[in-house]
Amino acid sequence: MNDGYYIHSATRPHRVSIDKSQPVRATAIYCDGSVLFSGLKYLVLMKKNKGVSESWERQFIQAMRLLLDYSIANNGYFENAKDMFESFAYRLQTGTVDENGNDHSGLRWDPKSSNSSKRILKKITGFSDWLYDESGGKSELLNPLREATLAEKVLNTAAYNHRHNNAFLKHTFSSSKKEEKLSNVRSTKIESFPTVDFEPKKAFPDERFIDLLFDGFKKKKSKLTDPIHIKYRIDYILITILQHLGGLRLSEVFHIYVDDIIPNEEGQQIRVYHPCEGLAPEHARRKYKHGHMSRKQYLAKAFHMQDRLHMKGRLHAGWKNSVVNETGKFFHVFLFGFQELQKLFFELFRLYIEIRQEPLKGREHPFLFTDNNGDPLSMVAYIRAHSRAVKRIGMTPKLDYSGTPHCHRHAYGKRLANANIDPILIKRCLHHASLEAQQAYTQPQIRETTEALKKGIERLEHQEQKFESLNSINSLANF
Repeated sequence: MNDGYYIHSATRPHRVSIDKSQPVRATAIYCDGSVLFSGLKYLVLMKKNKGVSESWERQFIQAMRLLLDYSIANNGYFENAKDMFESFAYRLQTGTVDENGNDHSGLRWDPKSSNSSKRILKKITGFSDWLYDESGGKSELLNPLREATLAEKVLNTAAYNHRHNNAFLKHTFSSSKKEEKLSNVRSTKIESFPTVDFEPKKAFPDERFIDLLFDGFKKKKSKLTDPIHIKYRIDYILITILQHLGGLRLSEVFHIYVDDIIPNEEGQQIRVYHPCEGLAPEHARRKYKHGHMSRKQYLAKAFHMQDRLHMKGRLHAGWKNSVVNETGKFFHVFLFGFQELQKLFFELFRLYIEIRQEPLKGREHPFLFTDNNGDPLSMVAYIRAHSRAVKRIGMTPKLDYSGTPHCHRHAYGKRLANANIDPILIKRCLHHASLEAQQAYTQPQIRETTEALKKGIERLEHQEQKFESLNSINSLANF
């Protein structure tokens, strides 16, 4: 995070000891030369108990620093904390610069989107709830035993105000009096957020998908007579199919191990395991005589490496809390649409395993996709390749123009909806949480999901146009 963007605070990485083992790495906020200990403690607890990601940590630090900056820049202006927090939420959306370019606060904030504003307030809300409970409420927050720094006073007041004035989100404060519970609706809120699911303009067009695979990912200087693995980037094609036909988020693809895809015709399977809690491969559990070994434990034991969720730098890959099963902590990938491409996917997978760049000795790892050195392929490398491929077929590599990797997931959801797949099944295919709490008991089994998708593709075939370029797939499948 660029410290130059903030006026009244700075950050520094810290190593916090929680026991005799390896310290927890966390970012500390400094204000007026002092560490904001409450923020550091909360961050360490969230890492230890919730396993929050590097992205979550950055967003939390951003939210805290914005609140501190606004509070200190406007110190003494507001009559009460409630008014200050309402104005803070307002300025997140409007910015602090007027139409003439003036900003007497000195903050020079640009307006943030509703989603960004909501995310910032949610991070502050979570911290405020914890701080209120941790400190023992009003007495400790507003009358601490030692003199609080200005930053601590700001956050203490935020926590107290949040709990008692319901300041940030549309929840209610728990009270023994029902009337108070109903009347104390949080006053500061972001304008209503429309629920948008798979906007058509954000879905990568199915009619351009074949072009993307076999024109976009075609290697330069390749010849017509070259073998398929010389002519095309097989790894990029596989990754793109997993997103477009399997609905995977890009980050999920980069947690896949070699063992997670089974190409056998009698039992084809694609699984995505939670990067930390997912069950380690069977051969590893046998080798280490640990029947419940997690992937986090496996990576540390066998390869002396972190899981990619907690890696920093180019090998980091996030995780969006996709729904996984209870036993193995994984979910199944259900390919849908482009039947010939589905067959080709497993053929290309077998070929890729043969030509895959093996890791160098001493740098072994289990991840499926590798770079030219045999190290795990980075998300950045693929995103750049996808951008080049999209441009190559005359499209624009931006979300609003349906040209980014995430647009493939939108296309998958749109395809399911167009085939009139039951919403509960769509939830399962997209690995979202259940539609409503009571519907958790109606989640379909894998067999039911597969059968429903087969019927759906039959319906879809009557709706969608036939692509002439599909004929080329049949010849590719016979390479």
